[in-house]
Amino acid sequence: MNALQFAEYLKSIDACDPACKWQEGKDLETVWNTCERGDWMIWLLVNSENEVTDRELRLIAVKCARQVQHLMKDERSINALDVAERFANGEATQEELTAARDAAWDAAWAAAGAARDAAWAAAGDAAWAAARAKQAEIVREFVPMIKIK
Repeated sequence: MNALQFAEYLKSIDACDPACKWQEGKDLETVWNTCERGDWMIWLLVNSENEVTDRELRLIAVKCARQVQHLMKDERSINALDVAERFANGEATQEELTAARDAAWDAAWAAAGAARDAAWAAAGDAAWAAARAKQAEIVREFVPMIKIK
């Protein structure tokens, strides 16, 4: 599929403007071989005539998530990846997958709450630091240099 045909195809499946702009002048093969946006590639796969299976999509998702597994501090998140992979391979039940997903959501919400609390604390510290710095400027405005006896 040449560049013009591919551009028309992308428009016909409502591809996002940034993807269409990036594709300009590139044929399908060039796009597929040079795209650095996995999310775009997955979207294109799902919206194409490829016969990609749920199993393949799940395994792609798990492998992508494993790229940041080292950042996961809660075992529930890592367990969800393990269960999702086992489910894709027919080695876990829907109930196990649902339970792992729910636990991972709980972990994510807990992490988000902790991050929010840390952000508020940091913002508060920054606000106080900025206020104290402004106060110091005001003091120096009135007294450019202190004299010590």
